[in-house]
Amino acid sequence: MENLETWLACQPDDERGDNSFAVQQIWNNADEDETGPNIESNYFSRLLRAVNQIPTTDDPFPSRQIPTLKGANIAVISSLTPSPIAWVHLSIMCARSEILRVLVLGEAPNGKHEGNVRISYVSSPQGSSLLGSLHFAGTHPLSILILMHYLYTDAVIAIWDRRIWLTQGKEYRQWEQTYSIPIVKAELQVLAKLLGLPALFEVIQFATQRTPTPTLSADLTKTWIAVRRSQFQTVEPIPDPDFTIPCDLILRLSAHLVYCSSAVLRARSPFFEALLNDPDWTRKRWQPIETAHGTINTLVINLDHLEWRSMEYVLRFMCNGVDDPSLLDDVGEHYDIHN
Repeated sequence: MENLETWLACQPDDERGDNSFAVQQIWNNADEDETGPNIESNYFSRLLRAVNQIPTTDDPFPSRQIPTLKGANIAVISSLTPSPIAWVHLSIMCARSEILRVLVLGEAPNGKHEGNVRISYVSSPQGSSLLGSLHFAGTHPLSILILMHYLYTDAVIAIWDRRIWLTQGKEYRQWEQTYSIPIVKAELQVLAKLLGLPALFEVIQFATQRTPTPTLSADLTKTWIAVRRSQFQTVEPIPDPDFTIPCDLILRLSAHLVYCSSAVLRARSPFFEALLNDPDWTRKRWQPIETAHGTINTLVINLDHLEWRSMEYVLRFMCNGVDDPSLLDDVGEHYDIHN
């Protein structure tokens, strides 16, 4: 999911390093004690540049950053900077943290706080291109971006690991003059506790890099649901009251409606990424849909020629990821390929 990280995408191509998918593949196969810190060091360098490139004006939409939003619909704002430090996706925030879900859906109007750290959400005026903004007070932008990187990837940039920050040289020393690693680590501990992220909180306790218990795949299962539709209706309300993640994309299959997140499909499929990046194709397909979370601008894609029994496995792979333990077994049973 790191290809959705707008704060990294804002950097010029010659500063971004290796392709993000390739970097993630290396990370997945890396020996934690040897290769891992080198990969994290690369991300740390990019995050430092992202922090240094935060605009000093209060214009929330600098022209150089508009093309890199990647479908993001929430601005992330630090009390220490006048402009947004990143743009994130509603569905990802809601799926990854119940506290963030409560905040962005307006169920905690006074925000959440722990000590000096406070997180709140402000809805945008009607007609705005963004749904709203997440406000962080009492934390440095780098702490917030490390948190966001974890929410999108399950990976922690453990800048307190000596092997990581010693590689940064002059760039790191300039930053260290105004801020310190122990403070970033302490802020991340508070943020992990405040947002109910035990896997993140656990690895922050160590002095060196640790791989968190994976939670991303399980959380992504919350971002989609398939329901049978009646013959003549294009869209219908989601009947499951326990489905609490706002969806902004509906796949209309032959006999089912699949409510899902455009951010997840964008990240997991070049086909959907191309569709969603084509403003001419999507312009007339967005429509306001009334949901339990209010009116959400939703893209309806007509795939009437496809049946659920075939699309189920594709969607489970895209939305749940390869960690879905039952996926291959279910495919084998469905197509009788074990014999």
